[in-house]
This record gives sequence, C-alpha cells and structure tokens, in this order.
Amino acid sequence: EMCIRDRFDNGRRLAAAFADGTVTLYRRGETKELYRVPKKLKSDLPVRFSPDGRVAAGSDGTTVYVWDVRSGDVKFKVRGHIKLVSKLAFSPDGSLLASVGGGGKLIHTRVDSGRRRQLIQAHGSSIQDVAFSDDGRRIATASLDRTCGVFDVVSGGRLLTIRGHSAGLLAVDFDPSGDRIATASLDGSARIWRIDGQLAMSDEVAERLHEEQVAHMGHQIGLESRIFYGHLMPTYDVAISPDGRFATTTAFRGGDTKGEHQVKVWSLDDASIYASFPVPGGFLHTSSYSIDSKQLIVASGGAGDAVAQGSVTIWDLETRRQIRTLDGIACMFVRALLN
Repeated sequence: EMCIRDRFDNGRRLAAAFADGTVTLYRRGETKELYRVPKKLKSDLPVRFSPDGRVAAGSDGTTVYVWDVRSGDVKFKVRGHIKLVSKLAFSPDGSLLASVGGGGKLIHTRVDSGRRRQLIQAHGSSIQDVAFSDDGRRIATASLDRTCGVFDVVSGGRLLTIRGHSAGLLAVDFDPSGDRIATASLDGSARIWRIDGQLAMSDEVAERLHEEQVAHMGHQIGLESRIFYGHLMPTYDVAISPDGRFATTTAFRGGDTKGEHQVKVWSLDDASIYASFPVPGGFLHTSSYSIDSKQLIVASGGAGDAVAQGSVTIWDLETRRQIRTLDGIACMFVRALLN
C-alpha cells in the first residue's frame, strides 16, 4: 500500500525509501545517488519527510520513529497507538507530526521537542489517511468507518464529519484554499466536498449539524460537489493539485493481475478526465504534483519486492507528454522531496 502526496520542487531532488530501511536522495532526472542516509531507517511504512527535508518519520508497528535525515539518528519516538500506525503527515510549517492508525486515534506531536500535543479518539474504526490544510489550521482523517473527520489543529475539536461513501475511506486531501476536501474510497470513487462556510465557526457548525443531519450531510446540505468514477478497483489515493485545477486518483485499472496500473488526472471544473497515464509494470504506484502544478511525477516499484526493478516517470501536464523516465531504481517506495 502506497500513498504519496508530497509536492516536488522542479529541478531539485527525489527521495527513494527502500523496504530494507535505506533512504537515498537523487537529483531529479538522474539515477546516480546524490546522498544516502548513513543509517537504515526502521519503518514498515513509506517514510515521510518534513517540508524542509531535514526530518523523516516512519513506523514499525505501533511506534513512530522520527530521524534526523543527515545523520540518520533517531530524534524521538511517538507512542500511544494501540494498533498498527497506518499514515503520517507533517504540518505545512513542519512543527507538528500527525500519526493515525488502526485504533482510530489521531496523535499530534511537536517536532522540535518530541512532546505529545494531543491525542484524539477520532474514529471507532481504523484511520487510513491524514492530511493538514495548507494553512495548518485544520486536519482531516479518512477512516474505514466510511467517514471523513475534520478537526481544529489548535483545540483538537471536531469541526465536521463527512459521510456519503458506501465503503471505507482510504485517502483524504485538502485543496489549497482549504474550502474543499477530496476523499478516496473502497467503493471505487473519489469525491470532492465543498466545506467552505461550514467551518467558519465551530460553535455554529455544531449547532447546525446535529446528529440526524450529520448522518446524511453530504447529500442534505450540498457538501458533495464532484464524484469521480474512473477505476474498476478501489481508489486508494487522491490528491488535489497546488493550483486547485486538478485531482489525481490512483488505482488498478483491471481486476486481474494483468490489469494495467493507472493514474488519472481529473478537471475539477467539470469532473472530466483530463489525462490518464499508464504506469510501467509494478506492484505499487503513486503520484505527486510539482509546486507549480505543471508536472506530475509517477512512481512504481517492484511486485512487493524491495529489490525488483522500479521506475519514476515525469509527465508534463500541459502537453500531457512524458518528460523523463528513470528506470532501474530498485525500490518499493519513492517519495518526492520538497527541497
């Protein structure tokens, strides 16, 4: 399972996280190593990097490890999850690390001190993804209980509960303005929800969205603005471009083992498919936008094997043509580094 949402900076670096705990940095467009972290990072999850690229985080189960990227030394550990940690996210300013997992808990930890800031019982079922809004004020969770929760980062209070999918949620993302949320689900769809006006004041929201209304709020109060059905199998990742024009969904195209892997780019204006990019044969694939939204990087790894051949492809979203492909990168997890 793989989910990458980090936006990469044109002309800078890529980071590849191997299943054996090795992390290597590459200059974009080159397969020669730029830098290798001196110590192997202990993690069963794809490694996440802070916005400045100086700190990395991963988990080997219920414990989250946070490392200094240059030295590879563990800065601190995050404990408190009673079941497997599923996803991690850094706040836009890099000051907070959010971790979620099978126990339905959302934990905020200060990156400078390693101190826990909040522990929230966000859901009754496993949380599969977590994302900060670009202004760092709100955080959203996607759960197998079929709901998306929106929380205030400062107070930890719940601002909104979004329902509407017919199966569990696997991914969530904010648009740059914070007015829309994208969710991806096991029901095969990705949906865009308009939340502007609903989060103006938490007290007002709590008063308006009483329990019976929340149960069907996606349809009753018009939050749901777009539904994307473009994959035959579960849509396990969704991301909105930095300029707010596109949404990308990632899933298997077919239901058999020969099905072609696909990344689809949708226009948020009319919910049409803007582009559909094939992914070279590989078990895992994911995508990441450039900061200016002009390029998309698509990564695929070996068929569950850390040493199998993988590739990274960069696409031009204006021409919809391939710019560059890096083959022979033997890794399961490829991440895009911001700096």
